[in-house]
Amino acid sequence: MKLDVRIRKKLHEFDLKLTLSCRNSRILVMVGPSGAGKTTAIRTIAGLERPDEGVITCGDDTWSDTRKKIYVSPRKRQVGYVFQEYPLFPHLTVYGNVAFAAPDRSGIPQLLETFGISHLKDRSTSKLSGGERQRCAICQALARKPRVLMLDEPFSSLDAVTRNHLRSLLKSIRSDLAIPIIHVTHDIEEARFLADDLVPVVRGRIDYSWLDSFPCLHRFRNQKN
Repeated sequence: MKLDVRIRKKLHEFDLKLTLSCRNSRILVMVGPSGAGKTTAIRTIAGLERPDEGVITCGDDTWSDTRKKIYVSPRKRQVGYVFQEYPLFPHLTVYGNVAFAAPDRSGIPQLLETFGISHLKDRSTSKLSGGERQRCAICQALARKPRVLMLDEPFSSLDAVTRNHLRSLLKSIRSDLAIPIIHVTHDIEEARFLADDLVPVVRGRIDYSWLDSFPCLHRFRNQKN
């Protein structure tokens, strides 16, 4: 399965105009300065915002086509979305949060085990550390059995040790997930480590010349997504 995106959306200071594709079991990293339109792009893909023009397809399904007036709701797109601020339910346990949107709870124990929080399943999320809460948020997103996983700077507020561990874990399980993964970051080292494919976004446009300042990303310089 492949996610294909071709969108244009007018923002305050510039137009967001992107064309990209992401295949199963690959991590596409959108990297660039803050305010470049990266978050708006993945919110639009997820259906949380609407493009002014364009088409978004996932496999054989059209999620958005402005010319044909097609718009599929976020719920029906089955997107797993992990926010930077992990919006969990404080009155629920770790298990309760992960199970909240799960169509099938049979895989939850394995998810918790994979992300190292099975021993916390009965604990309130209000009593977790930042790293534990973000692991819970990722498990919650994956418990939906999503067709696409979106991660919006999910590790930026974590300590270095936890951040590196979760990066490595995400990279190691991408083949098992077998879905397209889009990861947004402005962290150059994170982009270098995670990316199978890389899309540099500057003022709403894909701009590979931006990579010239970062030698560690030069392998992506002539990449065609």
